[in-house]
Amino acid sequence: KPTGSSFLPQDTIDRAAVGSPIEKAKLAKDGTSAFVDVYEYAAKFRAGEMTWEEVEKADMNTRLKFVGMLHRDKRTPGQFMMRLKVPNGI
Repeated sequence: KPTGSSFLPQDTIDRAAVGSPIEKAKLAKDGTSAFVDVYEYAAKFRAGEMTWEEVEKADMNTRLKFVGMLHRDKRTPGQFMMRLKVPNGI
């Protein structure tokens, strides 16, 4: 099954592997699977099987941004902001 990084040239993947922690996190898990992970996290949160502190830091700071969820560690720990697009504005 092709993923986001499977379309990249090998030299780009090699540079990302030694790059910043954000690039390493993008290579570790495919960003398109974040949509499924949001539903799995929500189900676990509701069932009490998991807390927001147990979510991997790389997931909170990089992959959840792909689906429009932002987490601000220092200002509002444990709360998320959701980015929405409204047609024609408000």
